[in-house]
Amino acid sequence: MTIRAVDVARVDDRPLWVEISGDEVWWDEPRPREGGRRCVVRRRADGVIEDVLPPGWNARNRVMEYGGRSWRAHEGRLVFTDWADGRIHLCSPGEEPVPLTPEEPARYADLVVHGDTVWCVRERGDARSGERDIVAVPLDGSPCAAW
Repeated sequence: MTIRAVDVARVDDRPLWVEISGDEVWWDEPRPREGGRRCVVRRRADGVIEDVLPPGWNARNRVMEYGGRSWRAHEGRLVFTDWADGRIHLCSPGEEPVPLTPEEPARYADLVVHGDTVWCVRERGDARSGERDIVAVPLDGSPCAAW
């Protein structure tokens, strides 16, 4: 499959992140008419373009105020941080996201999937004086480990 910039740049603004996963291309799109949310979209191998992130979800974060990498494609599923709660969620296209991290005053960013684990930065407290650590979040929803 050949990927051209015009295939991804379908909106006035541009994606922050583009990723190739198998035979698919994934990217995030700004949705100004939907409250400024960022929706993750994919182009399947058959050429069909579809939203992966359901309406109402926003693949953004505010770690260190500016935010960081907020999503990754992994084996046909989406791992992402949601703007509203700061938690990491996992979803398959057409399904509602499932949280992987607990409800707590924490935010996550710069996701990297390795095997069955998401490695990322976790920030607690405010961006200026908050505590940051590297955590491993299992994709099965079991508790995460900090380093």
